[in-house]
Amino acid sequence: MAARTLIIVGGPTASGKTDAGIALAKHFATDVISADSRQFYQAMRIGTARPLEHELAGVKHHFLGQLQLEETWSAGRFAREAEPVLQELLAKHGIAVLVGGSGLYIDALVKGLDPLPASDPRLRERLQRRIDTGGLSIWRMRSNVSIPPQPRASMPATRTA
Repeated sequence: MAARTLIIVGGPTASGKTDAGIALAKHFATDVISADSRQFYQAMRIGTARPLEHELAGVKHHFLGQLQLEETWSAGRFAREAEPVLQELLAKHGIAVLVGGSGLYIDALVKGLDPLPASDPRLRERLQRRIDTGGLSIWRMRSNVSIPPQPRASMPATRTA
């Protein structure tokens, strides 16, 4: 059996992933699988750097702009739906290109996820109704965790640089 290769191009928004992925896909005559949790949504162009049709340079992209904002999507669902696409590309071309800034989605496809129970849509709706009627403060009031003022003042500031 011939070697099969998955090239992963990851990084932050607007770091050149799309151009690199397209160049690689063209070079190896294969497709791109998008693994960006926001670029899946058709209406989310602002802040996602999702490429326009002419920027795709004729390279087929899977999982790009195929969802409506109201649709629920998850890393697990992405992995389940992307796996057969990945296997098809590997069987056809021997190589595939995975591009995205969502490490969880990349890991879900490449490494898999721990088995978790399915989400309960009724619970989700009930919790959303609570937020809609009481705002987020209802969750703060229900929390048993609080940090007294004195220890909070002595905590070191978190640095992100």
